[in-house]
This record gives sequence, structure tokens and C-alpha cells, in this order.
Amino acid sequence: MIKIVKSSIISDELFIHGFPERTGGVSTGLCSSLNFGSRCDDRVENVIENHNRLSRDIDVLNDEMVIAAHAHGTVVWNTDVTENKPQEHDGLVTGQRGKLLCVYGADCIPIVLCDSKSKQCGAAHSGWRGTAAGIAKNMVSMMVSLGSRPENICVALGPSIAACCFEVQDDVFNVFEKISSQSVQKRDGKCFVDLHATTRIMLEQAGVKPYNIDDNPPCTCCHPERFFSYRRDGKKTGSHIGFIGLR
Repeated sequence: MIKIVKSSIISDELFIHGFPERTGGVSTGLCSSLNFGSRCDDRVENVIENHNRLSRDIDVLNDEMVIAAHAHGTVVWNTDVTENKPQEHDGLVTGQRGKLLCVYGADCIPIVLCDSKSKQCGAAHSGWRGTAAGIAKNMVSMMVSLGSRPENICVALGPSIAACCFEVQDDVFNVFEKISSQSVQKRDGKCFVDLHATTRIMLEQAGVKPYNIDDNPPCTCCHPERFFSYRRDGKKTGSHIGFIGLR
């Protein structure tokens, strides 16, 4: 059985969205069991079957899935324009039905956005580099350029590593400290970064209303029975998926 984390801030009437947990698939070992990524040691047929299981569970077709390139950058692709598709992109937006925007992650933040008035949605893969460089702002900017208003955009952050577990070295700490004092913490002589707080700051700077941001997802590193975590288990672990689309 696939368990899917959802946010109450995203309209279920207009959008399909979610963040599946790691159970309910066929993968084994560190990829057990609902792994969607191909960059670990999982078998290709397992990854395909896991995608098939999710498709059946949420009643979409595999060929409706549009998957980001995951370059750890800030480029956003308007998937409704097929010409000049950026080779490297971490953000996806659409105003069309029949597409399920998908991003992978195993500690990185899967972000989903929607605007019920302009009937647009988006998904972004936000690692620490993309977070610091402002992919959340770029997502809002792209949606605004296509007809949304910032105050109408709702945003949910999916399961990802939280400040409790995201210990960093001084160089990364300094990058986030320059963004905001709320982005960093020091405990017992160690440095930690809060990606969720940083994303909220970026979204609010872009005009998203504070009450339209759900930025308190479960920490992937804290819950090995529910989530994959690169920080906890290393590069051979599996990957989650975050998705959103228009109904």
C-alpha cells in the first residue's frame, strides 16, 4: 500500500498532488521499497514497476508524468512551451490538464505550488544550492509571468531534511547566514541550516502570503521507516517523488 503525504493548503478539488512515503514498492535494500530514482543501485525494472504502482494508485498514465532534469540549479521550464526546452532545469510549471509535474529527492525539498484562480501549478526540486540561489522565487516569477498573482499562490514543501539534521560546514553556513539569521542555527559548536525557513523567506519576498505556505513537512532524516535520506544512508539510498497536476 502506498502512503502519500499531502498538504491541506493545496486544493484537492482542482489539483492532484502528493509526496509518497517509501513503502508500497518492490525495491529492496537501501532502496526498499518505493524508489523512483535511477541514480542508486536499484534495478531498472523495479523503478519502472514503482512508477506503474503510483500511476495506478493515483489514476494517471505514465506518459502524463513530466520529470525535472534535477541539475541543482534555479532554471524553471514552462512545460506548455515545447520549443527551447532548457536542458538543465529544476522547476516545472503548467496550466494544462493531462500533465503530472514530478520532482525527485532524498533530503532535497520537493516543492509544489498552485494557483486556483489562474489554474496553474508547479513543482520544483530544491537542494541546498537551489534553495540558496532562489529557485522558490523563480517558480513564483514564472507563474506570475503566465498570469498568476503572488497572493493567490499556495505552496507546500514535501518531506525533506530539516534543521534538526542538516549539519553543514562553515562555507555552507556562511552562504545561508547571509540570506537570513533565521536560516541558520548553532548547537553544541555545530552549524545547521534550515532549508524550510529559507524557502519561506524567499517565497514571502516573492509576494506569497505567509498563510499560503505549508513549510513544516516531516524530516526525511529522522524517519527511516517512512523516508529515504541521502544524509542518513548515503548515495545508494532511494529517491522520493513529489507531484502535482491539474484535475
